Amino acid sequence: MSLLSLPQVKVPLRILDFEDDDRLLWCIDRAEAIVLDYLKVTAAAFQVGSPAVTVLPLHIETAMILVVEQLFDGASENDPITNAVASLLARSRDPALA
Repeated sequence: MSLLSLPQVKVPLRILDFEDDDRLLWCIDRAEAIVLDYLKVTAAAFQVGSPAVTVLPLHIETAMILVVEQLFDGASENDPITNAVASLLARSRDPALA
């Protein structure tokens, strides 16, 4: 189950068409994996209640969208964890595991 939806990503990236939806979904999957790995958590950390509902803090959602943008724009030859992403995630990262 994806933590981000396609509309959650398309709106801030100002993508209005449907041509790149498959590519965006590919980027979303990878961005989520990159951010979760950086935080050293699993997606289950954001599941609450029964039935499980995803509650993603806005700063983590924003970081994931920034990583999607990096991957989508072809900047994948660089580290997708930019200074902005690292700054957003710093408050949620356990320094003992960093």
